[in-house]
Amino acid sequence: MKTDLVFLIARHDTGRKQKHKPCLSARRGAFDCLTAAVRREPAAATYAGRFPACEIYRSSTGGSGTGLWPALPGIPAGLTATVGDAAATLNWCAAPNATGYNVKRAATSGGPCTQIATNLTRLACTKTGLGNGTLQYCVVSGTNFFGARANSSEVSVRPVSTAPVRINSTAAGNLLQLSWPADHLGWRLEAQTNSLAAGLGMNWAAVSGSSATNQILLPVNAVNGSVFLRLVYP
Repeated sequence: MKTDLVFLIARHDTGRKQKHKPCLSARRGAFDCLTAAVRREPAAATYAGRFPACEIYRSSTGGSGTGLWPALPGIPAGLTATVGDAAATLNWCAAPNATGYNVKRAATSGGPCTQIATNLTRLACTKTGLGNGTLQYCVVSGTNFFGARANSSEVSVRPVSTAPVRINSTAAGNLLQLSWPADHLGWRLEAQTNSLAAGLGMNWAAVSGSSATNQILLPVNAVNGSVFLRLVYP
């Protein structure tokens, strides 16, 4: 929906040369000296970079004018995150009327957010030096000359270390407690119960819930003569 506010550059013919007088109108019909009927024309190339959402108006008789109707950018959609070792890359889809994008992150879902990138012209943002294992939430908002729009839907980001790691184990009654460093949160624990005579095979099975934690309890089953465990990078 267009607002009633119009930014206008009105051209006045002086007989010697043309002068451009900037003025501000309160409504579409009050064009200062341009009171004749108005028709819409394609946006002039001169304004294409600065005013991507402009609409150009020109009077059918008498001078001419350019009305720039404020149009805030749309809300970016399709925000995704790809995490790495102490790093994360965000990608999103272009928003209508946006000439730039602000990226924000928060420690909790829903904010409050801190801005970490301003007026990006590309549809991606990579941040390094992040804390492995630390969960964050990111959003993106579109910007243009007239201002910024609401944030996109948030996406969760948890960078994870790629370095090989040792599994710590402790026996507690008929339970086996396994743990690994918190910066490897997101790695998947897998197990197989082949006999020692058979040795390792290809029948690895993911331990349910292991990728969401860095410690887990497994029951010790006397029927299984042995159990093999490994951590797998996601």
